[in-house]
Amino acid sequence: MTKYRNQLVFMLLLPLVVLIASACSTEKDKDPGDGVRVKIPFLQSGSYVLKVVELLTLTDIQTLKGSAAQFLMEPGAEKSGLRGRAPHLRYIFSKDNVVIAKDDISLQLLTLYYHLENLQKLDQSMGLEKAVKWPRKVAIDIQYRGTDGVQNNNAFYSGQYDALLFAPFKRTDLPLAVNAGVIGHEHFHALYQKLLIEPLGDKYPKLKANSHAPKGLFQSMGLENEEDEKIDIKNADLRNEYHTVLLRAVNEGFADVWGWVYSGDSTFVGRSLPQKRFERDLDHQILGVSSQAHWAGAVEEILMGIAVDPKYIQASLEQISYYMGTEIARTVKNSVNVIMTKENITEADARKKVGAQLIQTVVALKKSIEELKEDEWLSSSQVLKLYLDQSISKSQAECDYFQKLAPKQDGVICQTPEKP
Repeated sequence: MTKYRNQLVFMLLLPLVVLIASACSTEKDKDPGDGVRVKIPFLQSGSYVLKVVELLTLTDIQTLKGSAAQFLMEPGAEKSGLRGRAPHLRYIFSKDNVVIAKDDISLQLLTLYYHLENLQKLDQSMGLEKAVKWPRKVAIDIQYRGTDGVQNNNAFYSGQYDALLFAPFKRTDLPLAVNAGVIGHEHFHALYQKLLIEPLGDKYPKLKANSHAPKGLFQSMGLENEEDEKIDIKNADLRNEYHTVLLRAVNEGFADVWGWVYSGDSTFVGRSLPQKRFERDLDHQILGVSSQAHWAGAVEEILMGIAVDPKYIQASLEQISYYMGTEIARTVKNSVNVIMTKENITEADARKKVGAQLIQTVVALKKSIEELKEDEWLSSSQVLKLYLDQSISKSQAECDYFQKLAPKQDGVICQTPEKP
């Protein structure tokens, strides 16, 4: 895995050497016509290789202008939103009229455009044409500082600016900007923002402030500050803080599953960030889903300053969201084997089924949150119950799988109709 970037560079440079040496290429712009064939890193049989694909919505190759993405280089902000210059793609045409990038950033831009074009098609297939605005804004090589200096090797979604943000990738692994699963993951955050977070309004205001980006990012980019996320520990509402953590967990967990639904890669996080493999790869088995009381207790400990230094309270709550989200994601992903066996369908068909259920679950979850009484608490198990309720073909085996993982104190989450 640690050789991905070197392999990509090698695969990129080899055809260039051949093309230049044989004088079979030209830098002259060509009319895209109905489509543009490009060579990009593509997941095939479990590995990334360079493959020729077609971009169908580009109107300008040089600036990568089209209906799928709007790239912002050297990003900053104005009152109206993000700003940045258009890219200047560096490429050549092969003798077969295939666009070949001449540098890493051009390769990443072409790959990002391809995946956003496909994600737009996926949205359309699920009736989500108007869920988010197209073209999607994508800020490239954002520069920001964290508590331990300049930060790299990360990707974010900003709800405030409705944009994907990519920091420079300095590792030797697969770059995040060409990782299909990561791009799908970040796109799901936009869907969740529009389908659940924004419609909830001020019910959980800290969800709006959460941009899936680290503190200090926007200030160091010269952007407007988001809502203050500081917690008044003495007056903190445990139930409200818990549900904020839960909804963020669903956002992260479902985004991981969506990354797999789109890419077919259940190990996409670890492919680019090996240190995250154990805690994020989806195929890991889990023994059970933690109870609502367990997670509420963890949130309470943090709010009371027992578990962490008070200045790290917000970061600790966000970390709990990831742990909870991974439980949800692995439960959903590992249920696919049950679905495939029972329904005798392929993994590709199972992914379509799961993707549709995820979207329907987000809509159902929004309604459940809106109707939640003041003394009621949702649990991870109840979110999974909502997920199962969206299935039109759930089997007893699938119900048994989910029920086996659910804590008894959170009740029955799945029952199939009794046979007469």
